[in-house]
Amino acid sequence: MGTVQAKEMEGHTQIDDSAPRTRRSVDFRRPAKVRRVLIEGLVRTKEDFLLPKIRDAFSAENFEQVVRQCVVSKANLQELGIFKTVKITVDTCQAPGASQTDYDVKFIVEEKRVEGGVHTSAGNNDIESSLTLGLNNLFGRAEKLAARYAHTRNFRSRKNNQAHIQFTKPLNGNPKVRLALGGYSTNTDVLLSGYKEASKGLLAAFTFPSTLGTHTVQWDGVWRDLRALSRTTPFAVREQAGHTLKSSVQHTVTTDTRDDKILPHAGFLLRAAQEYAGLGGNVEFVKLNTEFQVNKEILPYIVVQLSAACGTMWGVGNNKKIAINDKFFLGGPLTLRGFHDRGVGPHVEGNALGTDAYWLCAAHIYTPLPFRPGLGGFGDLFRSHAFVNVGNVGSVELDKSLKENIEQLSNEFRLAYGAGLVLKLGNIARMELNYVVPVRVMNGDCVNPGIQFGVGMTFL
Repeated sequence: MGTVQAKEMEGHTQIDDSAPRTRRSVDFRRPAKVRRVLIEGLVRTKEDFLLPKIRDAFSAENFEQVVRQCVVSKANLQELGIFKTVKITVDTCQAPGASQTDYDVKFIVEEKRVEGGVHTSAGNNDIESSLTLGLNNLFGRAEKLAARYAHTRNFRSRKNNQAHIQFTKPLNGNPKVRLALGGYSTNTDVLLSGYKEASKGLLAAFTFPSTLGTHTVQWDGVWRDLRALSRTTPFAVREQAGHTLKSSVQHTVTTDTRDDKILPHAGFLLRAAQEYAGLGGNVEFVKLNTEFQVNKEILPYIVVQLSAACGTMWGVGNNKKIAINDKFFLGGPLTLRGFHDRGVGPHVEGNALGTDAYWLCAAHIYTPLPFRPGLGGFGDLFRSHAFVNVGNVGSVELDKSLKENIEQLSNEFRLAYGAGLVLKLGNIARMELNYVVPVRVMNGDCVNPGIQFGVGMTFL
């Protein structure tokens, strides 16, 4: 929220929580009591919906507490995502019978009704162009209806057209507890696996916080049509073509204490997802996936980062075979560097078939650029780094012991190391230009030694 600055001006006080504290022209220790709280600028928003967000202002006993509680209330209002601006003024109360220590607090808000636009962004080594439209505060309680159309292009792996529409609503006025209902349609050409897929689905999701992190429980019901991409698609992919109906429930819990999502200096990320498909339809499996990252600044501006990820899945029910569009794939310039996208694991005629299990570990050391050009400005967006990546793919067999499965997944592991540059793209993505040396590869892998370039929102 920043540091609070208060400045007394002709009988009222304006509060700015974004400016650094320079000097105080107000005695913050003097007794003060908030008598009235006013909200100006409401058009659609219900007043009773906002009252819990500003109620704490009445608990102040001196002027410092008044200012602090107002800043907290402002942050609560902004967190709802329905206001363009929120301003605060504190004035002496002019109501009959008011004392010199009574104050009126006024929140001046500007509602955000419609948002959207045309955007181009970087994804997982691909470029996405999108058109979005959002209608905020539909019924006056921070509901939102959002529609989005996106075209994604990755010249080595796939192209994707997708359309989404989703309605979200905070429950009990808490933006951290949300219910979402939506539908989507996608058309994807997966070039590196030789198939194309059309899908249409519905979803319902519930998000809530706990001491363990942020939880999301989501149900998906989706019809999928998988087809061969071209005449050269091998039979191992063609035999999986056809229609499937998947109904699944997924739980994801995320704990993120990092001080930055892209180039952190400290903190950790833990994300675990569990999915069960088989609540109707003809697709049945259990899928588990976990990611962990920890960051530590060992010297000024020198950061060590350790990451690990693993996943496994197995078929259940009568048909235990898992389709290619549900499996794991490993390799790429932001994960197992030194290999192409989907470059690790079984291939047929150059087409990646995916696997039922994988594991991946990475160690990085980040430093500023030599001589730190652009210090305090554009140069702070860059880091140089050296790294080692190791990983493998395989399968977990339930009729074998844990030791046997670990040994199976440990054999024939892949290993690569290298160094390069990292550029932070806003707070959502990063770009890497690396020189990579694959040390350990297996027959059938698609190796990418030397210069490797990647852009993405997720990395290891």
